[in-house]
Amino acid sequence: MKRNLTFRKAIVADTSTVAQIGAETFRAEFGPYHTPEDMEEYLADNFNNEIIQSLIEDVSHHFLLGYEGEKVIAYAMFREGTPPDFVSGSSPIELVRFYVIPEVIGLGYGSALMQACMEEARTMGHETIWLATWQENKRAIGFYEKWGFRIVGNAIYVIGQDVTDDFILQWSE
Repeated sequence: MKRNLTFRKAIVADTSTVAQIGAETFRAEFGPYHTPEDMEEYLADNFNNEIIQSLIEDVSHHFLLGYEGEKVIAYAMFREGTPPDFVSGSSPIELVRFYVIPEVIGLGYGSALMQACMEEARTMGHETIWLATWQENKRAIGFYEKWGFRIVGNAIYVIGQDVTDDFILQWSE
């Protein structure tokens, strides 16, 4: 089902909104797989207002907010920089965060967000998008593969005391 979200880039005034949706969606997705202590430490370190504001102000980071009416229900964060060696393709950019709020997962909002991400990457001059996702997150992997991403490598991700194995996926035009 196609969803008609409106999208815009985040600005500093959106700091608390980005921090809130970031923490909410990350906790919903990964909270059950980590201790409460590890999760709370991770959220405090990565989704506090100071960190989010610094990322919004950093020219190498780009946030997209997806709205349904006045409510933010989806967001994505890109980061420009040097990709891992196994990422190929012209002018790559990393899709660091890609989330919709839990109550609308499976209703087409993720597809609307991915379409907006691909358009935004092209607008910024990138022809390749790469991302990391947990190897056990079969739903996410299937979603990305449906959009033409393919597994090109592996990475380690740490949340507190937990070390997880991630796949690196890549999409190129």
